[in-house]
Amino acid sequence: MIEKAPEKTAMFIEGECLKVAGRAQGCSELTAVRVGPLKPEGSGPNWEVLGFTPDLPPLAASSAHEAIAPLRQRYALAPSHPRKRATPPR
Repeated sequence: MIEKAPEKTAMFIEGECLKVAGRAQGCSELTAVRVGPLKPEGSGPNWEVLGFTPDLPPLAASSAHEAIAPLRQRYALAPSHPRKRATPPR
């Protein structure tokens, strides 16, 4: 039986991605990784990398994606819930 990946927040996953991608070749200046949801068919990863800050050259971006790939299997992105707007006092 295949174990389901633990659900984590986008903030958590982005932090983990930054740790591993920051060690990849050409990525030492990386300050942020943005992730977003996917709607996978079957049991594939439910999130993807949307971008890097600062933008990386193609070779460094490829290295970062390669470093992040195992995390896509390890963690599932938890569903986000829309924030409720506070009603202003009258």
